[in-house]
Amino acid sequence: PLMALAQKSGGDLRKLLSAFFSFLDRKTDFYFVPHPDDPPESIKMGFREGDAEKLLLASYRQYPLRRMPKGVSSGKSGSAAAAPIAKKKSGPKKAKEKSTVVGKNEDNKGSNATPAATVAV
Repeated sequence: PLMALAQKSGGDLRKLLSAFFSFLDRKTDFYFVPHPDDPPESIKMGFREGDAEKLLLASYRQYPLRRMPKGVSSGKSGSAAAAPIAKKKSGPKKAKEKSTVVGKNEDNKGSNATPAATVAV
């Protein structure tokens, strides 16, 4: 079923994620937050505020980011396997860090737009 959904999305990851979260919204309690006056022991559905996001991030972080081989992201030929990116050691934070958009290419150089992600189907 998930592969069928990926194929139906036409390879566009945004469409796949939109369909997945639409399902969560329509068919589950993923987006429900209990009323603040309800006692915690009586709550049988929904998530405390912020817990659904924590669950989502924990699921995302189960898989490491992988660095693409040089030239692959710019469209040049080459098909080496991507290597996992080592996690950075947490240390003192700098006052200001420059942020960059991951995945910029020549088509959107200088903009904050990210290119369409794709799903391998």
